[in-house]
Amino acid sequence: MADPVVEELNALFAPASVNKKIEADVLAELQSIMRLHSIPPQELFYKWESYSMKIGTDDMKLDIETSRALKQDIQDGLERESRNKLNARSVEKRVGTPRNISSTGDVFNMLDGLVPNTPRTAPGSAASKRKFQTPSISRVKQEPASSPPEFKTPYKPGEKEYGGPTVAFNDRPNAGQTVEILNEQLPAPSPPIAPFSEPRIKLIANSDLKKLSYKPMAMKSSESSEILDDRIDELMALIKSHHTLPDSAFGSAANKSVDEIVAIGRIASDSADGKLNTASLVLETSRRMGNGLRVPLRLGSVASFQFFPGQIVALRGINASGEEFTVSEVLEIPLLPVAASTPQV
Repeated sequence: MADPVVEELNALFAPASVNKKIEADVLAELQSIMRLHSIPPQELFYKWESYSMKIGTDDMKLDIETSRALKQDIQDGLERESRNKLNARSVEKRVGTPRNISSTGDVFNMLDGLVPNTPRTAPGSAASKRKFQTPSISRVKQEPASSPPEFKTPYKPGEKEYGGPTVAFNDRPNAGQTVEILNEQLPAPSPPIAPFSEPRIKLIANSDLKKLSYKPMAMKSSESSEILDDRIDELMALIKSHHTLPDSAFGSAANKSVDEIVAIGRIASDSADGKLNTASLVLETSRRMGNGLRVPLRLGSVASFQFFPGQIVALRGINASGEEFTVSEVLEIPLLPVAASTPQV
């Protein structure tokens, strides 16, 4: 028994063919469209004619290619329709509820004409009769509150509720009573019969006031150079007494001589960046001993040395060429005195 749906499709889509039947693959495609969109054969035929008119061909042949194109066109139309419905719903949601602008009064008449756009209320209205005042205590007690109000007088000195009455230090009870003794096993010193004539402890500042007079940011260059020269001369006296050297042992490192001398000066650098290295070490002499000249140092015969810029050193060596001072020994500088005064017996 033949399928009525197939017969109807053959009658609609193949009336002028020889055998009045649709090809099997085309028939399967048309049945797929009907099942997918739940449409009868007559509506499918209407969609086919609409598709033919849109393409612009009246005698379009129904084959596997055109049937698949029809299926895609129906699917595109369905998606376009659902998209339009979704946009229409979103537009409806964005439309807000219209406001009633006939009345421009504020909520509960709270502003009472304080805002220019708010109309003033009538003299006999409820807002005009409202009085703005602090509620009384009886009203506060009648109304329920989150925390019960407490009406207490602030703390006054002398009340026993806060630890008893306050007493001045001079009026405290048991004045002078010993409460606790630390190191009770140690004997207590006996008080002197007569007070000491002078304090037993004296504070002495173990610093040289001459060093404090050096202020490089608030003095002339000539004054600062004089103070720096005084430092070198003072160190020369210390070296002389510490190593028991005669005056003839000292000399200028800038003078050409074949005799070994002891030169005292300040470490400096002749490099552009100011960093110290073996090749850039120079000795800056004082104006009294070497006219403030700078002499390059050669420390090849010294086992080890440690210098920093501005350090005052005592070097033993010779300047045979007059251009550089060859160091043979770095003399030890005496230590500074301790930073405390010795007890006087």
